[in-house]
Amino acid sequence: MSSRWLTLAVLVAVILLLLGPAHAAVQVQRPITDTGGRIDQTYLWGTLYDNLGPHKGLDFPYGAGIHVHAIADGTVVNLREDLASGQGSKLGNFVLIRHTILHWDRTVQPPRRAYVYSIYGHLQQYSVRYNVGQYVSAGTWIAQVDNTGYSTGNHLHLQICLHPAADRVLNTLNYNNTSRNPELWLQPFSHGTNTGTVVGRVSDNNGNAVGDLRIFGLSKPTAAGGNDYLYYGNRTYAYPWAHPDDVLNENWGTTDVTPSEYGYYLHAYYANGSYYRSLGRHPVQAGQITYVGLYPSHQPDVHWSTGAYRSYLVVRNNHTARNAQVVTTYFEGDTIYSWPQAQDTVTLDPHQMAIRSTSAFADGSAVVVGSEDVGVVVNNHYGPNSSPLPHRELRPTRQLLRPGRGGVHQRRAYHRRGAGVEDRQWRPGPGLPWLEQHSQPPLPPQPA
Repeated sequence: MSSRWLTLAVLVAVILLLLGPAHAAVQVQRPITDTGGRIDQTYLWGTLYDNLGPHKGLDFPYGAGIHVHAIADGTVVNLREDLASGQGSKLGNFVLIRHTILHWDRTVQPPRRAYVYSIYGHLQQYSVRYNVGQYVSAGTWIAQVDNTGYSTGNHLHLQICLHPAADRVLNTLNYNNTSRNPELWLQPFSHGTNTGTVVGRVSDNNGNAVGDLRIFGLSKPTAAGGNDYLYYGNRTYAYPWAHPDDVLNENWGTTDVTPSEYGYYLHAYYANGSYYRSLGRHPVQAGQITYVGLYPSHQPDVHWSTGAYRSYLVVRNNHTARNAQVVTTYFEGDTIYSWPQAQDTVTLDPHQMAIRSTSAFADGSAVVVGSEDVGVVVNNHYGPNSSPLPHRELRPTRQLLRPGRGGVHQRRAYHRRGAGVEDRQWRPGPGLPWLEQHSQPPLPPQPA
């Protein structure tokens, strides 16, 4: 094989490794491993239950003394453990961990990278096993379950928050306004029965998220705290503090969903019970994410110099009446680029098309389209006046994102068209035709 064809073959192999399925937020382990770590499915993040206020975390209903584990690597930065069972207010005894994970936070000004904090509340008296300043690894036994603080029974309260400062303790974290939906972060339940995660966005005709809707149609197994029937506890985010994932821009999401290859017919209803609209049929696979009304795609960094290999993403809003929002997040290394322009949002009118690409300052980008009718094609080309990049410059999918799926069909073509090379990833909307192909620039001169 000539050196030029060998170079092309290596390049194509690298592209195949880099271009993968869509992804979402950082995946962390469950704080309780006993019987898989069941969640209280009746009182999820952003929901109400009886006379309790809106929930800003997840509850794990386990008996006193059950071990609590760190969800990810980090440092203990604050704790309390002097309260007896039934005593205290708010979270009672707690542990606060600042993790090594950085995540984009667009709720602060200017938007920037933030630290991820996790809170473990209602803990047993004197059960905390680590001191402030000590490092813990993911899965480390850190404390035990109890019923301290404002609590109606033995359980663990888990809360995930973002804050740009590294010196927060519980009283300065502003944890009532900085939380994110933990169901997007946790590994799906897999004790005896495997489950998946569903993440979605319901948008109005202007492309804006619609809050306070009820999502009907999913099923959760009894082993994970569900009832094996159609599940209706999910609610689209309705409170000012209920922020979406800062990359995905969803407005609802839940995990521990029973897998279904046939799929679930999902419907959205107003709080008064009147019908909003159908969200379509969506299959769910164990251990993966199904996206509803969201089309995420990752673009690797192959931009080196003017005319160098770069990645383009073409987005077309195929809906006849609704607008679609396109959110692009730029990466630096294994995290998000640390400057105010690291994320931008554009709105597409019906049948409008936009081209999103990586940039000279970024190591790649994630593009998320909020629409139920969208066509996306990933179009990679190698520019005419540049050299092949060293392998170290080609970065894999970011740590921030975890594997997912959304009924996305993919096909890739590598052709020698004159002196051009193609790599396409088609993402049609439901029942829509494939996007048409576009011409490619030629390959750079190759040695004989």
